[in-house]
Amino acid sequence: MMIDRPQKLLDGLQEISEMDRTGLAQRWQQIYGSAAPKGSKRGLLERAVTWHLQAKYEGKLKPSISKALKTSIKRKPKANAKKTSIKLKPGARLVRDWHGVQETVEVSQDGFLWRGEVYKSLSAIARAITGTRWSGPRFFGV
Repeated sequence: MMIDRPQKLLDGLQEISEMDRTGLAQRWQQIYGSAAPKGSKRGLLERAVTWHLQAKYEGKLKPSISKALKTSIKRKPKANAKKTSIKLKPGARLVRDWHGVQETVEVSQDGFLWRGEVYKSLSAIARAITGTRWSGPRFFGV
């Protein structure tokens, strides 16, 4: 009795899901011809081995898609690309909820007013609120 391709694929996927990290690393070696990346987690090895099995039965990416992906990875932003930034006018208010506390910052002529103190940057305020380094504009969503 001949097993059809979908059944072989399902059987292979089941086998992979039951492998431990060592088994997956050995399969990686067979497929890619080199040792699995040092320190790679089981999940990464499982996905790579699974992709290879699926590509074997379902087909790999079309060359045009593969080329487009490689091109997009290599593409660098243009050096003269303009950064889009929002200009905040004095009087504007920025509000952010952080761990159940509503934090409000007012834009002033001299900087940013938060809890009665003037700061030169939103990042300094974000750092004061969170206790860690943050991009102020990202923290406040501007």
